[in-house]
Amino acid sequence: NYFWDGKDIVEKPFGDFSPKLNDNGWIVWSEKDGSGSEIFLYNGSTIKQLTDNDFYEEGQVINNHGHVAWIRNPPENTDIMFYDGSDVINLTESLNITYSCYLRINNKGQLTWYDYNSSDQDHDVYLYDGSNVINLTKENDLIDQASEINNHGHVVYHGDDGSDFEIFLYNGTKTEQITYNEYND
Repeated sequence: NYFWDGKDIVEKPFGDFSPKLNDNGWIVWSEKDGSGSEIFLYNGSTIKQLTDNDFYEEGQVINNHGHVAWIRNPPENTDIMFYDGSDVINLTESLNITYSCYLRINNKGQLTWYDYNSSDQDHDVYLYDGSNVINLTKENDLIDQASEINNHGHVVYHGDDGSDFEIFLYNGTKTEQITYNEYND
């Protein structure tokens, strides 16, 4: 792997993974460093390293305002990290999340993801609304996953009701089941 450092092209001993691009040409990526991986942000002119630790950081996403989110994998739980343009914030530090994935961001800096919690053997869909982390599926016993978010903060996901997957929509106020059938949606 080779890297332009702003002056020269230099060879790197480790790899860069899963670059994501926003509409302004900003790029975020994960880079292995020998003891874990770190998150980097290119803003069109300079590169900023957002993390420097021994954890594996992955699943990074970026919106058109340069907000970045990613999944941090320390030894015991996973954390959802958010860069708001100036600070890195751990959104899930107080939650007991075993495994998080499928992180999505909108242009308001709102996030959605789903997790698996080994303590209750449940999959849940979460929303970060810009201020708070909300478990959208805490009250159901479905296997909820694969969430997406739009710029209005509406979240769509599918949940397994025991016989098949159905589509659900959180409209900013309440969750509504969209499909009722015998097929995996």
